[in-house]
Amino acid sequence: MRNSGLLILLSLVLCACTALSANERSALLDYTTGHYEQAFRWGDTAAAGKFRRPGDPAAGASLTGGGQVKVTGCEIMQSTPSADGNAATVNVRISYYHEDAMMVKTLVDAQHWQYDAAQRAWYITSPPPKFE
Repeated sequence: MRNSGLLILLSLVLCACTALSANERSALLDYTTGHYEQAFRWGDTAAAGKFRRPGDPAAGASLTGGGQVKVTGCEIMQSTPSADGNAATVNVRISYYHEDAMMVKTLVDAQHWQYDAAQRAWYITSPPPKFE
C-alpha cells in the first residue's frame, strides 16, 4: 500500500513539472504577443504566420489585407485571460496609414489567443484586422 501511495505522489509531481503554471502561461503569453506585434509592425508575414497553428489558412495571409497599408505602430493595451487561463483576449492599438491617403489612423484590434498545452505555445486564432 505504501508503494502505491508513493507511486501516485511521484506521478502527481511529474505531471506538475510538465504543465506550465498560470504565471508561466501568462509570462509566455506576454512574450509571444510582444513578438507577434513586432512582426506585425514590420509587416513580416512569414514571422507573424509562425504564431498561428500549423495548417491555419490565415498563416500565410497578408497582415494588411494585401493593400497599400503601412503600420506605424502597435501597442498592447490590455490582456484578459479566460477563467481557466488557456485563452486570452489581447487588445492592441494599431496605428497605420494608406499610402494613397497619407493620413495616420488608429484602430483597436481584439485578438484572440489560445494556449496549446501539448505544444506549450500560444497561438493567435483571430484574423488580421480590417484596415479601412
